[in-house]
Amino acid sequence: MVAFGVMRRPLSLWVAVLIGVAVHADWHLARHGDRLSGGLALHWLLAIPVFAFVAWYMHRRFAGSMIAAAWTITLGLLLGQVVEPLTEVLFMGETWADVLDPERSSAFTLFLVVGIATFALVWWLGRTRPNAPTAR
Repeated sequence: MVAFGVMRRPLSLWVAVLIGVAVHADWHLARHGDRLSGGLALHWLLAIPVFAFVAWYMHRRFAGSMIAAAWTITLGLLLGQVVEPLTEVLFMGETWADVLDPERSSAFTLFLVVGIATFALVWWLGRTRPNAPTAR
């Protein structure tokens, strides 16, 4: 992966940010209690289009490299579930009890399970589909 002395990143930063934003948006859709809350039981449905797109894009962009997809998804999940809550504690006056709340963990777990299942299905479909249309 080295061309002219420059190493390509084995991940997509903008897709990782998209995942991080989706994780945070899912938390807003799931939680109860204030003006930025959705209180939706089916908040995890957001994971389906997000992870379907991630699988499609990563499969095409990185020629089916599961390593690039794994790094991208991992970074995105860290941004949404670790970095964003940390910024709430450091800059918004939230407490650790607020950001480590069981409701948040539960919402994240549902989002993650549905997202990874969606990703796996779309990735598998992308691998089994022929690259070129067949001639008749």
